[in-house]
Amino acid sequence: MALGSVFCPQIMSVTAYNALPDEYRALFNDDMKWNSYNTLIAAYKEADKKWIPIYEKAMERVEFSKEQRDEFVRIGAQPVWDEWVANNKDKLPAQELLDFVLERAAHHNKSA
Repeated sequence: MALGSVFCPQIMSVTAYNALPDEYRALFNDDMKWNSYNTLIAAYKEADKKWIPIYEKAMERVEFSKEQRDEFVRIGAQPVWDEWVANNKDKLPAQELLDFVLERAAHHNKSA
């Protein structure tokens, strides 16, 4: 749960991906993925040059303590995650997928 940030998922149907010809599947290799990420990061940095000064003039920056964030997760995110796992556990390894996503997010947050 990244407070104050925009969630920008990149998702694809495995069935649709597998139906693509090899030359189109090759477009989704790691090089393209990282090129896409780097392009997105560069675009955000460029937009930040314009918008952050405007935001700073009009808004007050609010930072949350770890305890406050943990409480937001407990009352806002965890119930949604639990419901998603319950609704999907018979279709896919829902808990394992959620654990993987949360672990990767935690890893990224430590390295950022």
